[in-house]
Amino acid sequence: RSRGWRPGVTPVLDKVPFQVLALGGDDISLFAWAPVATSFAAEFTRLTDLEFAATSHSRLRPDAHLTFSLGLLVTDEKTPVVKSVDFTERDLLGWAKQVAKGNRLNHGTIAMLYAQSAEGIPASLEAYRRETYLLGAEASFQLCTTLRPYSAEELQQLLTVATWVIERGHLSRLQRLVGAFYGTRQGAAAGLLHYAYQRGRSAGRGWIEALEHQLGATDTNRSPTPRALLVNYPPGRPARTPFGVEWQPATYEKQPTIWFSPLWDLMELAKLMS
Repeated sequence: RSRGWRPGVTPVLDKVPFQVLALGGDDISLFAWAPVATSFAAEFTRLTDLEFAATSHSRLRPDAHLTFSLGLLVTDEKTPVVKSVDFTERDLLGWAKQVAKGNRLNHGTIAMLYAQSAEGIPASLEAYRRETYLLGAEASFQLCTTLRPYSAEELQQLLTVATWVIERGHLSRLQRLVGAFYGTRQGAAAGLLHYAYQRGRSAGRGWIEALEHQLGATDTNRSPTPRALLVNYPPGRPARTPFGVEWQPATYEKQPTIWFSPLWDLMELAKLMS
């Protein structure tokens, strides 16, 4: 950071902005400032996706795609190195690999976790994901507030929008919106009402509407039109599942409707980029 490098700006470094720690095997660990690490993860995965896509059809098994999976832990500098490396390789990288292999994806995956200190690194990643990212009454409706693990395109889109949130001074508003959802975990009703109120109170000039325009403008798969923040990724075919893993909720007569939103993703990325 002291040398003035920021993502999206031409580097002025005489050295690479990260430190490499190779522990043997196929995995390599990099230590870097959080904004550098997140941008590196998105760009590295994008470039390796392009590299491997060019040769995938000429292989003996065209259905076996070569991809890179990345585990990304964002934490403070006081977190012990051993704890960081162990959790990142065992849990985060394992999660990214599980999703890539289980869904036979033809692109890389990035599993990220933001822990402000060593105490914030969960003992059980599976339990943490359910408790942190899933909101709502499980028997009827659930909102998954993350798109993790990300593709390179998803992470780059979210970084672009998070940067816009910071530059326009909307971080505190975004935090209040997220707080409204997490204040009533059983139904997320207060969050939905807060969202609807904020979106409707100043139609045409509200910050949420502007944010949704940004989400649409950065989506290269669609025309640049507004996308509702809370119905951003509805169930489709193939169906998206929470955290990209095989989903086994409690047994009900009717399975709950699950919607996906980058709500928590945007807040975390905006905080670490600010």
